[in-house]
Amino acid sequence: MPSFAEQQLAKYGWKHGEGLGKDRSGITRAITVSKRTDNRGIGSDSNQWNSNWWDNIYNKAASVKPENAAAAEPNKEEVDFQKKLDQAASERDTISDYRGMFVKSAASSMVATPTANQSGTSTPTSGPVDRTKLVRDGNVHLGLTISDAELFAACEGRMARKGARAEQSGKLARVNGDGMPRPEVAARIEAALNGTLTEQIDMRQKDKQKRKKDKKDKDKDKDKKDKKNKDKKDKKNKDKKRSRLHSSDTSDTSSEPKTKKRKSKEMDAPQSLAYFDPVLCSDSLEFYPFGEPQPHLQQRFLIGTYELLKTEDGKKSADGDTRIGRIYVCDAVDQDDSDSMQIVERQRIETSAVFDIKWSYNRVDGKELVGVACADGELSVYQANSNSESSEFLTPVYSTSGPTSEGSMCCSLDWSNRLSAYNDVQIAASQSDGTVRLLRPTQTQLDTVSQWQAHDAEAWITSFDYWNTSVVFSGGDDSRFKGWDTRMNPEESAPLFNLRKHQAGVCSIHSNFHRQYMVATGGYDDTVMVWDTRSMRRPLAESNIGGGIWRLKWHPLEPTQLLVGAMYNGFHILDVSVDGLEPASASPLPEGGASVTIDAQTSFMEHKSIAYGADWCQTRAGASKGWLVGTCSFYDHAVHLWRRP
Repeated sequence: MPSFAEQQLAKYGWKHGEGLGKDRSGITRAITVSKRTDNRGIGSDSNQWNSNWWDNIYNKAASVKPENAAAAEPNKEEVDFQKKLDQAASERDTISDYRGMFVKSAASSMVATPTANQSGTSTPTSGPVDRTKLVRDGNVHLGLTISDAELFAACEGRMARKGARAEQSGKLARVNGDGMPRPEVAARIEAALNGTLTEQIDMRQKDKQKRKKDKKDKDKDKDKKDKKNKDKKDKKNKDKKRSRLHSSDTSDTSSEPKTKKRKSKEMDAPQSLAYFDPVLCSDSLEFYPFGEPQPHLQQRFLIGTYELLKTEDGKKSADGDTRIGRIYVCDAVDQDDSDSMQIVERQRIETSAVFDIKWSYNRVDGKELVGVACADGELSVYQANSNSESSEFLTPVYSTSGPTSEGSMCCSLDWSNRLSAYNDVQIAASQSDGTVRLLRPTQTQLDTVSQWQAHDAEAWITSFDYWNTSVVFSGGDDSRFKGWDTRMNPEESAPLFNLRKHQAGVCSIHSNFHRQYMVATGGYDDTVMVWDTRSMRRPLAESNIGGGIWRLKWHPLEPTQLLVGAMYNGFHILDVSVDGLEPASASPLPEGGASVTIDAQTSFMEHKSIAYGADWCQTRAGASKGWLVGTCSFYDHAVHLWRRP
């Protein structure tokens, strides 16, 4: 029966006996697989590669000379090698009886067989062998019947492969039947056979349950001990700190602190000298900065309030505004017979809800001006009438034409003339839609110089670099602290820096007007950071205050004193010292990275709601008793006056 290949070729006209190819001149016999038992080489003429490396290795070790080397004279190296092999073989046991029989050739056949002598032991026959004749006569022995032990001894306990390094002791042990399982496995098998396995499992489960119960009791004792220590610590700090109040109407998204809180210096906590209730929620407080030569104005201050109106149906009120506010003009009056004070209201101005109030600390065209940021999106400017003791201390001058976008609120403002008086003053204002505006007051209005999208969320704060007023800082609810060069049109250019070192929204920035290059920032992450404007890669120092930092105010005369409004953790005074500089020195930060330390000096904890507004009295009035400070809080609409110890 023709093969499958022949059947396929026949379809194309091929006949049995013809060669393959176009001219029928190819091979006439199909290629088949056959076992090679001769010493032929590879290729059509069988002349290629007829000597293999393993032939030389095994034949040399067995002292069997190849056929083509029968007449060759051995050299000195071969004789020495043979002597070493003979000496090693004489020291072995049974391996010497089989040495020389296992000659591996290209045909993978053994060409020597042992013969039995009179004693019954096998004696190998060695010497030159005509392998071609053996194959032709059919006398090739393809196997040798010996025991496993004899085979392992003959192979020296190694595998017959390249290198022959692997020992066969494990397999030999299993063949001999002396390989036993591990003791624990054997014991388990024996227990199962004897019927005691169930009892052992029950005992093991009981031991496991007992260990679990002991661990649970130990953890319970540890929890009791930790709770006892915590209660003891809370009791010790009860008089030092007040509990935080929580409300649903707050934007404080503080995260875990990055650094530990610094310990306050041992000082007596300040006490409230005067209290005032402005009826509405209060969030900003600013002292009048021009009162030094006028005794009746030395302790005058403004209060900004913010109230969210609520209707029964939850819609806007009839006048279209759901946020109202007031500006209070008040005086702190000393009591003759004690250290206490009295807050006297001098003027009240109805306005939209107030976010921020900032004085121009130098006169503009001879006018004393103050800016007010309101929730209706407008920024209003008022003029102070300091020469008149009438009830109208503040009169409106001008305001912006409206918000930057519908529903946008004006969140903060700052004046550029903190260090020197000049007429070409500018005002920076931030909005809740993320924009920052640069405004210039004229005789009749506020002109918009530039406006740009600074943040992707609410721009809570903006501030000038007082030492370089072409630079404006901004902070937003996107946790970004940015710097802008207003000479380069911020609307079309990238910020000078764009930092996200705060873990939550940045809501307070204040440039130190005593030390050049120093600026402080604070955010909802409870952290105050101090920066060197020449190198903004990382802050010089930072300190966790325990509450969102809504307000930062440097002292009017002392370069190291920083007043902080920490929302749910009251008000604090920090000492920001620079190594190598005297506290009273107004020297700039040293180059090359200044070493700055932030220490909590004192705290005022009498407010029972969100601590927002804070300011230093701008004059030395009563400074011998301690510098006067004014603070206000939101939901309890409380205003307190107190002195730094």
